Amino acid sequence: MAISMEKAFSKIVNREVTAEEVDRDLKLKKGLECNYCGIPVYHRTEHPRKEARVSALFYRKVEHDYSCKYNTVGQVSIIARQSSDKILQNINQKKFTFRLTMIYEQLNMVKAGEYSKKDNASIINRQKNRSYQDRGKLTPYLATMKKIIELRNILEKNTELHSIIKIEMYNKKIAWNNFYYESNYYTKAFDYLKKLEWKENHPICIEGIVRGVKSLDQEGRYAVGLRFGDTKTNNQDFTLISSPSIFCNEQDVSSEIFKEGQRIVVCALCTTREKNNYLNINISLYHKNQIVILENS
Repeated sequence: MAISMEKAFSKIVNREVTAEEVDRDLKLKKGLECNYCGIPVYHRTEHPRKEARVSALFYRKVEHDYSCKYNTVGQVSIIARQSSDKILQNINQKKFTFRLTMIYEQLNMVKAGEYSKKDNASIINRQKNRSYQDRGKLTPYLATMKKIIELRNILEKNTELHSIIKIEMYNKKIAWNNFYYESNYYTKAFDYLKKLEWKENHPICIEGIVRGVKSLDQEGRYAVGLRFGDTKTNNQDFTLISSPSIFCNEQDVSSEIFKEGQRIVVCALCTTREKNNYLNINISLYHKNQIVILENS
């Protein structure tokens, strides 16, 4: 299994070239190699297929070196070796299990600490210390999560990652499409979260574009609105619009990291609420490593 190559190294011009560039100058078809591990690669010209056109691309006849960025299994293996407490565990040569339970339990502990601080002022310091400890435990787990999301982002077909990494929560398998949601699947995320029993609740990943940031009434609290997603029609023929929002404290994550137009992914525990024709997905953020910035505006 390999990641689609964006560029190859040309020994003819002694630099990286794109597949489209080779299409325009066919003498570059010779002497191509992977720009990371050096294996020979080949060029396929843009061509028609049925009623569409298939873009020019690079392909290989032998597998990329194990440590090459274009070897998906190799990249996941590297992440697994670096992961803490085997949160990403290698179960055989080409299969891995991501243990979501660890992130879930630590997020729950941080969340419980936040509520305790609000409810009982006399234990603020004790809960604050515990909250920092819980955040500390979250750090390596979320760092592994970030690497998986970043890898997913560079895959041309994320189904490849689906077949390599299995997500597990208390020994129960969770499908990738119940874990990771882009904007055209927000309504699906809303419906999925709404039907989950509390004991089945688990963190999910929401990908979206930052619409704006606003301060809330509570001191130091703010909300980040993501652009609206897909819609659906209810029984009264009203159009319902999916609307995810991130809620956070400045002391946990500075609002300055969020920029309008930024494409991000957040891994978090979420709740739902339907109001005024909006399907609201409320995302609780407690740690900077819950955010992966894919593109800055």
